[in-house]
Amino acid sequence: MPTAAWGTGQTSAAAGGGGFGTAAYTTTNNSYASPTAGVLLCVWVSGITNGANEITGGSFSSSVGTGTNPTFTQHTSGWVTASSAASTFTPFASMFYVNGLPTCTNLRFICDATDSIYQWFVQWVEYTSFDSTTPFGRWGSDIGAGDTGDNEVTDLDQNTGGGNVAANSHIAGLIIADGSAGAVTPGTGFTERYEGPTGSGQTLQQSEDNQAPSANTITWGAITPTLFAWATLGVEVRHTATAAPGPVPPLRRRSGLLIR
Repeated sequence: MPTAAWGTGQTSAAAGGGGFGTAAYTTTNNSYASPTAGVLLCVWVSGITNGANEITGGSFSSSVGTGTNPTFTQHTSGWVTASSAASTFTPFASMFYVNGLPTCTNLRFICDATDSIYQWFVQWVEYTSFDSTTPFGRWGSDIGAGDTGDNEVTDLDQNTGGGNVAANSHIAGLIIADGSAGAVTPGTGFTERYEGPTGSGQTLQQSEDNQAPSANTITWGAITPTLFAWATLGVEVRHTATAAPGPVPPLRRRSGLLIR
């Protein structure tokens, strides 16, 4: 199955929101100081807009200290936003990736949007032993308004043409919410990879993964704070493709016996 190495999540306001504004948010160098060449690098991006409208656009890029600066592709899920939320703040989430990371050092991630942002969250994860031809399988997302995120189950019901989530795949996802920072219990079989921030800001973000999935879902357990609006996003990362079997050799006759 794909092997995941997670970085620590970073946020534009470690002790709460405070209203980031419209400037670009850039992570620190130590967020990803020594990238590994050739991996699948996925960067989870989420946050909350500083107003009731859903995010209308956003860009994602990077800068490096040395080496080649990679070009990121947005996952086909695009921007997931809780546009139905009857809230002053609107959660959003997306994922960007590089398939086969070039050699570089001190990689910084840069998030920008046309909307005013209350708070950004960024977290990277790199995969080895992944399917370099078709790295992603199923994905799914949910949005909601009100305190309905407790024991959330998000079906990975998009891109179902390839069949169910494979047992040797990897499932990862996040929940981003307009709600007081507090504890999120990972779903059964899932491992929490980041939860934040601490402080009084009305924000909550948590990421988790499951390296031995048994269902086409990503789940969360108890969520202690009250949520006013929330969004989830989960994706399947596929294992190294198995080589197709070679041609069957023709039958040959030797001493009256048919052999291969």
